[in-house]
Amino acid sequence: MLSTSSRPAAVCALLLEQSGQLLATDGRSAGIGNQTSTTAYWGGAPELDAIISDAKHIQLVPEDEAVFSARVAMLALANSDSERAALYFGNYQKALERIFASEKISDQYVKLFPSMQEAVLQRLLRAYQDQKLVPLLSTPEQARKAQFDGIELAAQISWQGLCLFSRLDTGEKSVSAEEMAPLVLRHVEYVSAMGNRKEVLDSYERFVQKFPKSIPAADMLVRKGDYSSEALSAPTEAIAAYRRAIDAYNDDDPISIPARLKLATALLTAKQADEAYALVRAIQSAWPKSSYAQTVNYIAAMCLASMELKDEAFELMKEIVDTHPDSAAAPQALFWLGIYYLDGGKYDDARAAFAEIRDRYPDIELAQKAVTSLQFIDQMKDRPK
Repeated sequence: MLSTSSRPAAVCALLLEQSGQLLATDGRSAGIGNQTSTTAYWGGAPELDAIISDAKHIQLVPEDEAVFSARVAMLALANSDSERAALYFGNYQKALERIFASEKISDQYVKLFPSMQEAVLQRLLRAYQDQKLVPLLSTPEQARKAQFDGIELAAQISWQGLCLFSRLDTGEKSVSAEEMAPLVLRHVEYVSAMGNRKEVLDSYERFVQKFPKSIPAADMLVRKGDYSSEALSAPTEAIAAYRRAIDAYNDDDPISIPARLKLATALLTAKQADEAYALVRAIQSAWPKSSYAQTVNYIAAMCLASMELKDEAFELMKEIVDTHPDSAAAPQALFWLGIYYLDGGKYDDARAAFAEIRDRYPDIELAQKAVTSLQFIDQMKDRPK
């Protein structure tokens, strides 16, 4: 394949070109293959064996070692060679360590790195999820540990990538928030799977500190709020994150509406209904014709109910159901009406509301709750008086 008497630089260039051609496919390997090549997607191991054999005779610089290792790992996965894939994913990690320790990083590698890192991490996690890198082990516990080890390796690689990016913030090597955001989210995916809650929150925060007052930073703060609310059941922390997200958006930009609605919901959860109601009314005033109008009305009604103004809440919920039955808020409003009727002993009205959810929205999660509520009503009506 290659003459080992060739100059190392030329051999290296040919190695990278050949590995890129072998990896070229219909877009599945974006960022690490030669996408203009028409070479078929790796027909077998001999070609790769020859490339790897040639690579042993030269010393690759860290950037080239990273690219080469990534490509070999992908090719090995394509040929179900899990042992070689695991080895070269590890080599990729070591190459990142060498790059991070070096004083100079080439502009060409800086341009390639974001898409390559994303492709590597995506393939690595998928391989462990599909057990392509998990050997046939004797017990489920060993298999689970192997999968966890794979996720941990992915987290280490993603962390090294983020550390590398943190250096590329001057002159022509500056990295945009849009380039870095996908890698941060990928890192969050791994550390979340490992149960490292602190690192999830810290990852969001590091991004915000690096790119303050940017739309991606606002989006990260919304995600931080979601994680605090859903995974940590910490409404106070969620409220703080949503407030910061809103501050990062432009005041008159409707893109901030979802963050404002999430803030209102978090305030409601924290039993701050008055402030939540004032917030949704402000949204209604600023953007009366937004696509979120009925969701705003639903949260407003929930605020009224929390403030013990249930008759006013009832009227608003009924308006949503009657005038906007196809809106995202309609099933939730209808379910609330069912509970309202049930609490008032109006079993026939409650049954009608729950049955409409079951029949009109059968594919949503709330439909099963409606079925359970119908069963409860039947049990109540069958009880002796």
